[in-house]
Amino acid sequence: WRSMTRHGTVTVFVEAEHTCRHLVDFASEEAEALLDGLPTGATLPIEMERVAGRGDGWRVTGIP
Repeated sequence: WRSMTRHGTVTVFVEAEHTCRHLVDFASEEAEALLDGLPTGATLPIEMERVAGRGDGWRVTGIP
């Protein structure tokens, strides 16, 4: 939804739930680099899980 910030986070829109999530952790450097390279508004299916103790933070666990 939005490009990666200088702090390494990405805000995404989850279409199926009509909500926004903040991606704050990544399972691999490859996943982080892929998301960092996407332009604002790009769409991509990703797998994620909530990060305990990080508010509304989510961890990317995979990109199918």
